[in-house]
Order: sequence, then C-alpha cells, then structure tokens
Amino acid sequence: MNNNLLCLENIGYDYPQTRWRLQNVSLNISPRCIVGIIGPNGAGKSTLLKIAAGILQPHAGSVELMQKNLARLPRRHIAQSLGYLPQNVTSTFDYRVEEIVAMGRFPHQTGMGFLRPSDLQLIEKCLAQTETAPLRHRPLSQLSGGERQRVFLASVLTQQPRILLLDEPTTGLDLHHQVTFFSALDRLAHDGLAVAVVTHDLNLASQFCHHLLLLRDGQSVIEGPPAAVINQKILSDVYRQSVHISVHPVTGKPIALPLAPPPQSKDRPA
Repeated sequence: MNNNLLCLENIGYDYPQTRWRLQNVSLNISPRCIVGIIGPNGAGKSTLLKIAAGILQPHAGSVELMQKNLARLPRRHIAQSLGYLPQNVTSTFDYRVEEIVAMGRFPHQTGMGFLRPSDLQLIEKCLAQTETAPLRHRPLSQLSGGERQRVFLASVLTQQPRILLLDEPTTGLDLHHQVTFFSALDRLAHDGLAVAVVTHDLNLASQFCHHLLLLRDGQSVIEGPPAAVINQKILSDVYRQSVHISVHPVTGKPIALPLAPPPQSKDRPA
C-alpha cells in the first residue's frame, strides 16, 4: 500500500526568460519522515517546494496529495492538509503575534469564524512549541527576522497539516534556535507529520533529516539517507568546493566540512 502523502513524479518546470529548467525530478513525502532538499544556489530547491505546495503548476509531471491530483483540489482543502512556509513571509498589517498564529485556524473555521475553546488550546500549544509565547502581545514590526520566522511557523502548525513544507526556515536564527527548530520538526515527524524542508545547512540536514534529495542545475543528483548523500566526492563535485566528511562523535552521522585552499607561500623569488 502506498504510504506517501505527497508524490511528485517526473516534475518539469521552465523559466523561459533565463533558459533555466527543472527537469524530471521526483520526490515522495511520507508520514514520520523529514525529507531534506539540499543543493547549491539556483539548483531548483525553492521551485520544487512551490510546486509541491501548489503555488506553481508544473509544466511536466504530476503532483498528488493523498492520491488526488493537487491541481484539481480547492485551496481550502489543500490548506487543511498541507502547510507551507516560504522563505520570506510578509504581512501588510502590523498584527500582534497571537493574532497571526490564530490565522492558521482559518481553513478549519465555519460560520462566523469565531475561535472555539479547542482552537485556543491548539494556539497555545503551537506558541509553546515554537517558543513564541513570550512574544504573544508584540506586533510583528517589533520582532527580529528569526522571531518572525518562528511566529509564522506557529501559524502554519495551527492549520494542523498532515504535511509541512518549509523553505529555508532557519534563516536568521541563531544556533540555539536552529537546533530547537529542527528538534521540534523531529518531534512533529515522530508524531506522524510528513515534513519536507529546504536548507543550505548540510549538517542540520544530515543530523535531523531521514532522507535527502540533492539537486544541481534543476536536476536530481542523488537521493537517499544522509549516509549515502553526504559523500565527499559527490558534494565536492556538486558544490565545486573541496569537502571533508567527518562523523559526529555523538550521533555517528556524517558531517560536511569545507576545506579552505592551502595558504599561499609568502616567499618570493629574489
């Protein structure tokens, strides 16, 4: 039986003005799994995630959400099952944090749209999960970039999605909040959520993701567990940068370390 909640098959997408294209990329996202989408700038990571979220329509291939064609589903129905957090979220109005988080309940509201006691309990839970409860009365304009990202994550979580799609969610976060964020994703996946996350941090991907997809120039290079993808030869070739692979002393998972070029000799010929 197919256990995948979101299936992308042979996806193609063209940007004619730049002659860049995403070509024949496939990806399956299943419950209790964090899929990391990695690759250098311009590899197609964000484009693939937007297609998975239904923001962009593929020019080739298909996207199925729980075995139904994503393109034929109403946006409200999609929002009840799929949560998407883009790289840069903006708001026209300077809402308070708890108001922004409460907006995540919109796809599930009926009638006059009043929040029920169960909605309020869920909002409190999501504020706690993202460590944003102390910020609840502050307007968006008074938050740092990292704080805003955590607030918008809390809003997405209040949708109670079965699938969570995140595009560079830890940009602007310090080390503590990066680890806290991915640890929260780990707990959510353990509870049954399906997660796909775009990240430039190979080591966060290696330590927290169960499966990785490596893209370059709009094409899939390799996918599999971190032990197979975080490979010295593969990464050095894809990133055009010498890489050393070490092993985390606690988790035993691979760590990618860029190698600086040897210093040039200061000796000059006489």
